[in-house]
Amino acid sequence: MPADLKLTEARGLELDEWDLTGEIVPVARRVNGDDVYVYRGSRVTRGDGRGVVTAIGEETEYAECLKQSWERPRYGLPRLLSKTSLLLLVALLPPFTLALLRYDNHVAVALLAGAVAVLTMLLENSDLFDYLVTTREARRIAQHGIRLRDLASLEVAERLNVVCLDKTGVMTTRDLKVRRIYLADATPDLASFAAGEEVARLTRIGCALCNDVAYAEKASLANPIDQALIAFARAHGTDIAEAQQEYRRIYDQPFDSEARYMAGGFKSHGETLYFAKGDPEVVLKMCRGYVSESGGEQRADWPFWMSTRTRSNAISETGDIVIALAYALCSAETPPSGYTFLCLIQLENPLQPSLPRVLKELKGLGIRAVMLTGDRPETALKVGTEAGLVAGQNLYLTGK
Repeated sequence: MPADLKLTEARGLELDEWDLTGEIVPVARRVNGDDVYVYRGSRVTRGDGRGVVTAIGEETEYAECLKQSWERPRYGLPRLLSKTSLLLLVALLPPFTLALLRYDNHVAVALLAGAVAVLTMLLENSDLFDYLVTTREARRIAQHGIRLRDLASLEVAERLNVVCLDKTGVMTTRDLKVRRIYLADATPDLASFAAGEEVARLTRIGCALCNDVAYAEKASLANPIDQALIAFARAHGTDIAEAQQEYRRIYDQPFDSEARYMAGGFKSHGETLYFAKGDPEVVLKMCRGYVSESGGEQRADWPFWMSTRTRSNAISETGDIVIALAYALCSAETPPSGYTFLCLIQLENPLQPSLPRVLKELKGLGIRAVMLTGDRPETALKVGTEAGLVAGQNLYLTGK
């Protein structure tokens, strides 16, 4: 988005506001919602809309964020002459005057006087030594790829005893990845998700095709959930470009934040497949049966409903994202009236690879690390435990 807008129309509009807020999951915008503004620097991931421009250029929220990052006091070269230095120079004038009167070598006396004056100014100017040492350390830090916005921060670095870390994008990566897949009657090992099994084949096809990506080359522009599913399918032997060529899209129902699911229909060599994915509560209501690990279809019954919903709630309580995937095998090119449940997919934000080492080194320096997040306590504790931030005592403090 090149400007700030106030929405007048919106149809299934979702925005990636990572550059503004650091939030990994796209946010929905509705005309009758709490926030009817779209900000410069955000990226539309789904839907479309129309609005009135409210700010451009330096007046946008994005520009204000940049100003906050860059408008900081500069740590410049200090003044060589100060009031104290001048007083010392005046105090040294009588001895040098006597030396000039007593000794015939005036050049040597003048050079000595100049050297003493310069040395006096340098020794009395601690800011200059701080500047020289700080800039030298800053150059060493820059060699490690670390950028300092304010060199004055180095002066207090050795006195630090607490460091606060944001969770999303700092302790964890921005990317999502598939952590686990749950079938109705089994939890397969992802490392050995067999290529020959029908349930595995359907899962990979659904992950590869049931999204808003029209071209395989544009997969990197998909929302984080679709990127994770596409990456999972690719990692397990599915060529996305070939799959899109083999399965022609014949039906498309984009994701809607109110309906909370999306669907797509695909045809290949006489086989017509429909997939639906989204909120487990919504997708489960669309399913009349489920597929077992062996590939056989079973009629949905009460134990199936309860076990699937219990598992979905348990995943959500850990802070991970859970979505349901269902399919329908049809002979007609019309959307099915019911689906067959395929699996639950658990998605997580993986930790930054260097995080455990960083936390260990901070602890070795006597610095306490604290995580700050707007997420739920369960999510924060899970990330903190995996990173080694908490050991023994799971303590947290909420905003309330």
